Amino acid sequence: MRLILAALLLALVPAPPASAADAATPAPTIRALFQSPEFSNMALSPDGKHLLATVRRDEQWSLVVLRVADMAPTVNLKLAEDDYVSSLRWKDDNQFLFSVDKLTGSLLDDLRFVFVTRWYVGQADGTDPTPLIGGFGGIVDLLPDDPERILVSYYSGDSTYVMRIPVRGMWPPNPMKVLTPLRAVQGIVYDSDDQPRYIWGERILGKSGSYVRRKDRWAPLKIWDEGEPERIPLAIDEERNLVFMASSDQGEPHRIDAVDMSSGEVTPLLPSRAVEPEGLLMGDKGPIAAAYQDGLPDYSFVDQASTGAKVYAGLLAAFPGQAVSFEGRSRDDRLFLVRVYGDRNPGEYFLFDASTGQAKFLLAQRSWINPETMAAMKPVSFKARDGQILHGYLSLPPGRDAKNLPLVVMAHGGPHGVRDSWGFDPEVQLLASRGYAVLQLNFRGSAGYGSGFRTAGYGQWGDAMVRDLLDGMQWVVGQGIADPKRVCAYGASYGAFAALQAAALAPDALQCTAGYVGVYSIPLMFKSGDTSESDLGRKFMARVMPEGPEAQRMQSPVYSAARIKVPVLLAHGKMDVRAPIDHFEAMRDALAKAGNPPEVTIVEEKEGHGFVDLDRKVAYYEKLLAFFDRHIGAEG
Repeated sequence: MRLILAALLLALVPAPPASAADAATPAPTIRALFQSPEFSNMALSPDGKHLLATVRRDEQWSLVVLRVADMAPTVNLKLAEDDYVSSLRWKDDNQFLFSVDKLTGSLLDDLRFVFVTRWYVGQADGTDPTPLIGGFGGIVDLLPDDPERILVSYYSGDSTYVMRIPVRGMWPPNPMKVLTPLRAVQGIVYDSDDQPRYIWGERILGKSGSYVRRKDRWAPLKIWDEGEPERIPLAIDEERNLVFMASSDQGEPHRIDAVDMSSGEVTPLLPSRAVEPEGLLMGDKGPIAAAYQDGLPDYSFVDQASTGAKVYAGLLAAFPGQAVSFEGRSRDDRLFLVRVYGDRNPGEYFLFDASTGQAKFLLAQRSWINPETMAAMKPVSFKARDGQILHGYLSLPPGRDAKNLPLVVMAHGGPHGVRDSWGFDPEVQLLASRGYAVLQLNFRGSAGYGSGFRTAGYGQWGDAMVRDLLDGMQWVVGQGIADPKRVCAYGASYGAFAALQAAALAPDALQCTAGYVGVYSIPLMFKSGDTSESDLGRKFMARVMPEGPEAQRMQSPVYSAARIKVPVLLAHGKMDVRAPIDHFEAMRDALAKAGNPPEVTIVEEKEGHGFVDLDRKVAYYEKLLAFFDRHIGAEG
C-alpha cells in the first residue's frame, strides 16, 4: 500500500504558484462566476464502467451516462426547460434511477415542504427511461441484489410505511408493507435480508425517536425532543452483531458509538467534536471514517491501520489545501470516484484506481474559473457578547492588505438546518474580487454545531441571531481589517430578514443593507408561503419562531422600519413560493411610510426564490455591486 500511495502523490503534483502575469489577471466577470457548472451530481456504476452525471448547457439540464473507458456518452437525455435532476443513483451495473423536479428558484434545492418529485428508471445502454409508478414518499434502499424492486417509504394519513415496489410495471395488488411508528422517516437501516431493522425520525405522537424491529414489532431505543439525549442508528455489522450510533447527551455534537445489538454494551469509536459529523465512510466491516467541517473539511479515522483508511488518507494527502469528497466506489473496491474542491476551486472529479495508485482526471465543473485568481476563505472564531463561541469565514480581496477594508456581512438563509461551509461561493468571490471583505457567520440557530446550538436560536430570529452578526462585524472591525465607516449587511431568504433587522437593531453601525428574496414579517409567514401550507411546516414555524404576536412583531424588520435609517436595496422574484412577493411589498411600504423608501427595488416577474435565468442574475448583481460601491465603495 505504501508504494501505491507514493505513486499517487507523484502523479498529482500541485499546480505552481501564480506568476506575476497571473496576479494581473482581471477580475472574473459576473457571468463567469454565476454560469452553471458544466457537470454535477456524478455517480459511479457498481462495476466501475459508467458514470452518471447531470450537465447544464445553454441554461438547460441534461442527464448523461459516460463510458469510463473513453468518456464517450451512451445516454444524453435533455430535460424540459424548467426541469432539473434533483437526485440520481445506480441500482445495478446497468440500471439507474433519477428524480426530476421543477426549478422554482435557485435557493430551493431542498423543497422541504413541497413534494413534486417524479422518479424514472434508465439504462446505461441507452434504453429510453421509464417513469416509476408514483405515490411513494422517497426511496429507502435500492436493493442491489434484487434487480426488479426497490424499497420505498409510503405515507398514508399520519403513518409511514416501507414497502418493496417494482422498478417497472404496476404495483402488485397487495404489496407487503411494514408500518413504522414514525410520521416522517429520516433514516432507516436494513439487514442482510433487506428488511428494516432500525429506523428513526419524527414520531406520530410528537418528538423524535429511534426504534429497533424485534419479532415484527418496533421497540423504542430512545425518544427525544431537541436538545435531549439522542441515539440515531447509522449502520449495522451483523457479523460482529454491532449497530453504529450517532449519540448525543446534552445537545452537544454527536459522537459515534458501536453498540452490541444483544447486550447493549457501548464501545466509543469517535468522540464528540466542536462540529457534527457530516457523514460516514462505510466499509465492509463498519465505519472507516467520519467527515467533519470544523472550519476546514477533514476526516477522523476509526482504524487508521485498515486498508480502506490508508486508501482514503492517501487521497486526502494527494490534494493538500483542498477538500476531498468520496462520491462512490466500485463493487470490488478498485475504483473510487472523488470530487476535489476548495474555497478557490469550484470542483474537479477524479477516478482513483487502487490497483495502480493512479488518479485519472475526469472533468472540471467550472473549467473557465482560474483558482489562482480567486479569494481564500479563512475560518475565524470569536466570543459573542454573552460568551457564546461563534464560528464563521472571512474572505479578503486578493492582493489587498487586510486593513481598513470595506466589509459586507453576509447572513446565510434557512436559518435552521443550514450553515455556511468552506468552499467555492460565487457571491463571496464576486464581492471579494471587487475589493470587499466578506464575513459569513454561523450564528446561533445554525446547523452543524449540535442541537443545543441550533435550539439556542429558536425564538431569536430577530434578536440574538442578528446580534451575533453584529458582534461578528465588531470583531472584524476590532481586528483592524474592516473600516467601521464602510460596512453593509446583505443576505437572501432569512439572510435578508437578518440584514434588514441588523440595520434596525444597530442603526448607526451600518452604511447600507440589502435583502434578496427575503421574508420580512414573522406574522406574515404564518399566512403566506409554502411553509405555512402544510401541517409539518406550521409545526416547524411554531417551534422555531418567537412566541405570540407581540414578540413576532418586535423581531420582524417590517415592524422596525422606522429604526432603519440607512439606504436599502430590495430584490425579489414575483413567482417566489417560499417568500411570496407579499413580504417584499410589506417591507417596501413600511420603509416608505417611515420616510426611508428603498433606494433600489428589483422585481423579476418570472423568477422565484433565487433567480435562475443567467441574464437576470447578471443584471441583479450589477445593481447590487453599484449599490455597495455608492455607499462603501472599495476605493473609499
